[in-house]
Amino acid sequence: MMIKYTPTILVLFMLVGCAPALTSRMTIVENLDPILKLEERAYRMQARVAALSYMGKISGETLLAVIYHYDVYYPYYLAASIYLTNGQLDEYKKAIKLAGVELVAIQVLIDGSIGKNRLSQSSPRDLIYER
Repeated sequence: MMIKYTPTILVLFMLVGCAPALTSRMTIVENLDPILKLEERAYRMQARVAALSYMGKISGETLLAVIYHYDVYYPYYLAASIYLTNGQLDEYKKAIKLAGVELVAIQVLIDGSIGKNRLSQSSPRDLIYER
């Protein structure tokens, strides 16, 4: 099996070396999928927020709310990494779920911001079909 070594995987392998109760590498590899998907989703959202901010499509208030949710997401993400390396799979799954909730909140904020911009840029005439 070929594993793509992302920063998350490398950090996890380093933490295994420092963990008080060593977890087998195979246990980590078998349970990496959720945290890697979470990380990929967070990277995509960061890129989307950066692009929307650059284009002026996201308000400062919404941007602050996104930053708040990301600040809550990140400790859960780190905790999930530590739980995985310590072999605490139940806690790992809980941390992944809580981090995912924060990413959903960010997605809702982004989608809401885009929806507001679409409505504010269209005039009533655009909404009426004329022949």
